[in-house]
Amino acid sequence: MVRWRTTGVLFLVLLVLVGVVIFVNKRSPGAEPTPTSWPPVFDIPVSDVVAVDVYRGDGHVRLEHAEGWRIVAPEDKAADDDEVERRLRSLLLSVAFDRFTSQNLAEYGLDHPQARIVLDTGERQVEVRVGDANPTDTDYYIQVGGDPTIYVVGKYAVDRVLEWTDTLPVPPTPTPTATSNK
Repeated sequence: MVRWRTTGVLFLVLLVLVGVVIFVNKRSPGAEPTPTSWPPVFDIPVSDVVAVDVYRGDGHVRLEHAEGWRIVAPEDKAADDDEVERRLRSLLLSVAFDRFTSQNLAEYGLDHPQARIVLDTGERQVEVRVGDANPTDTDYYIQVGGDPTIYVVGKYAVDRVLEWTDTLPVPPTPTPTATSNK
């Protein structure tokens, strides 16, 4: 007799749980939260970029792409194709964690940007103005082209391209291997 009572109580608990699940799943479609997707900042595929200029402080680097990437300023030499492509792809795939407009560009360091990146596709040039870092020092405020929108993008992808003014993206020098004398 006790077994049937315990089984009955467990069955009632199960029915209540099933009812709760059905009730929760029957909510109206408008009640579901809309997933937030971060908008892309650039509409340029890396394969369309034929030249890139990076200006930071007094430094300037220009890379051009013909049959491969080549550094043409501040000096003429071969560039590491894979490294250039990887860094440009990272920049061009950046998403905006926030975007807004403001009349006070000085508040975001965009009245006198700390750096500029000019992407040339052969058909158009797109200037990226790099302002200050955000208060947590994880993102930059940037503007793209003549658009008044201020985007908040991750520092990493931007810094990887800006680093070219300090360290040119040249191919790695092979490490000589030791030969044994036997």
